Amino acid sequence: MAPPHSARAIDLARWDGSDWLAEEWRALEPHARWPTQSHAFAAALTPLIEGQRRKLLGLRAGGTISALLPLCRDAGAIGRWRIAGSRELFEPGDLLAARPDDAAPIADALARLRKPLSFDRISADSPLLPALRRAMHRRGLLSVRPAMPCPLIVLDESWRDPESHFNSGRRSDFRRAARRAEALGPVTFETLAPGLQDFDALFDEAIGVEAKS
Repeated sequence: MAPPHSARAIDLARWDGSDWLAEEWRALEPHARWPTQSHAFAAALTPLIEGQRRKLLGLRAGGTISALLPLCRDAGAIGRWRIAGSRELFEPGDLLAARPDDAAPIADALARLRKPLSFDRISADSPLLPALRRAMHRRGLLSVRPAMPCPLIVLDESWRDPESHFNSGRRSDFRRAARRAEALGPVTFETLAPGLQDFDALFDEAIGVEAKS
């Protein structure tokens, strides 16, 4: 067992078949900022990063894992370590950590990798950024630049009336579209919260409707 507050690398190739790691990862997920930090997301990445070097940096403190950062890079001497899946899916990501202080040992471990790092679309207020500034002092150059923002809608009670969030012109477009649809037959609206057993069929139906424009 690693001593408290020390980061150690765990072979990413083993995470799919490691039940104890999956369990501890899921226990950390309430601290996640993004869906991309979940174990399920990381496991689904495996076919997309086939052939790449993979590494999982983890922090073990008090007998449990308190921070995780999945990494991958192209093979070769100049391959850059990046958050797994960031290049393939261009989704935001970040260090998954129970406490902001957990970022420091992870940053130290990143500095010891002695390879370039390229972390695209990381959270602007991530504790990993100041930790990397300290870890890279006199070791390397750290450049932080703005990235494309991630759109966000806060679904509060006002969204029970979605049209109230649009301007008058857009509301008029909706009413016109509704009249055209009603001319073809009865129109009904339904809000669904499908379970796992229903999702695939409903998703296929939605894609079928979209394909017919």
